[in-house]
Amino acid sequence: MEMIITAATVATMFFNSATSESNNYFYNAQMEDGKVETLSVMKNDCNMLTNKLQYRFVYDSQDRLSVKEALLWNERSMRWEPDYRLDYAYAEDGFSISMRKWNKKKDEYGEVTEKMDYAMVLDNVMAINHYECIKGETMELKSNMLVMNPDERLLASKWTAEAF
Repeated sequence: MEMIITAATVATMFFNSATSESNNYFYNAQMEDGKVETLSVMKNDCNMLTNKLQYRFVYDSQDRLSVKEALLWNERSMRWEPDYRLDYAYAEDGFSISMRKWNKKKDEYGEVTEKMDYAMVLDNVMAINHYECIKGETMELKSNMLVMNPDERLLASKWTAEAF
């Protein structure tokens, strides 16, 4: 089972959130070649849209998500400012996501502060490991879990057969 986050996945997330009427947030996506490159999040404050967040997406040559950058709107400077960056790395059995926070003093992203590893360990079992950087030095395992994903087609076939 190949696990990847593709341009289609990002587009689906945008379209799902854009059609939700459950909150006061509005979304505007800039797309190129069928891929969401920028997603701006605005809040409806007294019938006036105000910028809140912006996400920028970068894809690799296989149309997999490789970078997601989050920016916050600065009301004073009236510009987007970096907040954090997620870097995606893919392997045969899964993928990892590394987070780096923006360092205002250095005007660049810092070292990795958190990391999540997702790996298929059995046909329908995924191992998830969460690491955090301790005192800026070493990555320490903070939590881990196994997630089971049964083959829904087989369950549906079984329930359908039993129902009749």
